[in-house]
Amino acid sequence: MKPFQTHRQQISILRGRGLTINNGSTAMRIFERENYYNVINGYKDLFLVKNQNGQPITPETYIQNTTIEEIYNLFTFDRELRNLFLKYLLIFENSIKSKLSYRFSEKFKEPHAYLLWKNYSIDIKINFLQFHLQIF
Repeated sequence: MKPFQTHRQQISILRGRGLTINNGSTAMRIFERENYYNVINGYKDLFLVKNQNGQPITPETYIQNTTIEEIYNLFTFDRELRNLFLKYLLIFENSIKSKLSYRFSEKFKEPHAYLLWKNYSIDIKINFLQFHLQIF
């Protein structure tokens, strides 16, 4: 467990490792809003000097002229990309659930058919192929 460090101390440590931080106030606001560990530990590896085996050297040293803004921009890009994927995954999930429930209800018309074990099979390959052909 690492000891507690203030945002100022975290910035000082990063500067000591060669990270360019032109505006300490901006860095502090980033850490206050996003959390130091989410930004730095999640994205620093791409910006660290590596040895011949591709492993970060010890002590950690940033590639010359790497800025906090570059790391933060990668962090925000990744978040935006994840949110975009999530949006469309949720749309896709809803579409599949709609198709599944429609086809299931079409085939099994009795009330609460989804609760009856007899309407399900262990033979996944056959059920999947039949279902796949019906949906698409």
